[in-house]
Amino acid sequence: ECDSRGSLILKKYMEYRKLGKLAADINSYSKNLLSVGNVEGPDPREVELYLEEILSLTQLGEDYTEYMVSKIRGLSSIDPELGPRATKAFKSGTFSKVVQDITGFYVILEEFFMVENVRKAIKIDEHVPDSLTTSMVDDVFYVLQSCCRRAISTSNINSVVAVLSGAVNLLSNEYLEALQQKMREPNLGAKLFLGGVGVQKTGTEIAAALNNMDVSSDYVLKLR
Repeated sequence: ECDSRGSLILKKYMEYRKLGKLAADINSYSKNLLSVGNVEGPDPREVELYLEEILSLTQLGEDYTEYMVSKIRGLSSIDPELGPRATKAFKSGTFSKVVQDITGFYVILEEFFMVENVRKAIKIDEHVPDSLTTSMVDDVFYVLQSCCRRAISTSNINSVVAVLSGAVNLLSNEYLEALQQKMREPNLGAKLFLGGVGVQKTGTEIAAALNNMDVSSDYVLKLR
């Protein structure tokens, strides 16, 4: 009965938030983005709300499972063989399977949220007054750190591995390309050494590009 009631609560939540449809929309958006280009996907701010809700539910689910297992173990005093059988049955029951389903939705939503916000940070990158780096460095690593910490808080190894893999992929591809693009600006070095009105601005741009790489390497080590 507890297995059934617990799974029903999670199923009701998934239906209420339409997680199945949202996950399908995200997958469709990702495919269309590659083939079509400018398409509008789910709102990352709304997705973040769902992520926090799912995190709370998975943590409560973990507490619920531990509570039920402790109660079941107490049955060993009545029947030594009943406890292990009942524990195995509960851990492989409906509640555990529904937790796996909602964890699967979590991974899809978290990866979407992480990718969209990293891309946005790169797109709106700008010089920050009194800062050695441009805005995308702090913005990107804030997003990655938040997502990785949330994944770790689920206490689910599959979620952690998936989100960490996504973070590594973003850093080694889109973020690295954005850093290198700053250094590949046409005639950037020539502008600096040939002089002229734009020398100070160009020097600042080169310094910021180098600092972006330097600070990013430090941040990567902190993410480990």
